[in-house]
Amino acid sequence: MKVINQFDTEPIKGYFDNTVSVFLAGGISNTKKEWQLDVIKELEKLDELKLGTLIVYNPRRFTETSKTKELGKDINNIIKWDIDAMDNSNIISVYFTNDTGQSSSLFELGMYLAKAIQIFGNRSYLHLCVSIEEGYSHSKKLIAYLKYILKDDFDLICDTENVTPKTHANHIYRMYTKILADKIS
Repeated sequence: MKVINQFDTEPIKGYFDNTVSVFLAGGISNTKKEWQLDVIKELEKLDELKLGTLIVYNPRRFTETSKTKELGKDINNIIKWDIDAMDNSNIISVYFTNDTGQSSSLFELGMYLAKAIQIFGNRSYLHLCVSIEEGYSHSKKLIAYLKYILKDDFDLICDTENVTPKTHANHIYRMYTKILADKIS
C-alpha cells in the first residue's frame, strides 16, 4: 500500500494492472477527528495479503514541511491537487463525520458524480464508498440525492449504521478487491 498525502507528490497519472487507487474525501477543517489516519491504519491491516497495489490519496497533511506549508497557503494548489487525485482514483471514498457540515466534501461528491456520469454515461465504471456517521446534519437529504441520481447501476456502498473509520476501511477494501478481480478476469 502506498499513501500519498497532499503535496507529498503529484497524483500518479493513469491506471495500471494490479493497482487500484482511492481518494479519501471527507471532513478536514473543523472536524475533531483525524478519521483519515484511522482509515489508513485499517487499510494497512487489511492489505496484509498484498493482492495488488493500493494507492491512497489523502488530502489531509499530517506533517508540515516548508514545501507543504507554502503550497497550502494557496487554495488553488489545494483544489488542483484534490481534483487531480480524484481524477486518477478508481474509488472515491467520502466519510461524513457528525461534527461539521463539510460543505467542501458535499461539493467534491457532487462534482465527482457530475463528471463521472457525463464521462461514463451508464455509471457502471464508478466506484463510490460513502459513510455517514450518525448525527450528521445532512444525512437524510444526502442519501435521498444519492438514491435519486444513482438509481441501481452504480457500485455504491452507502453506510449509515454504526459507522466508524474501521467499517469505512472495510468497505473501501471490499471495493478494492472487487476491482482487482475484475481487472484479472
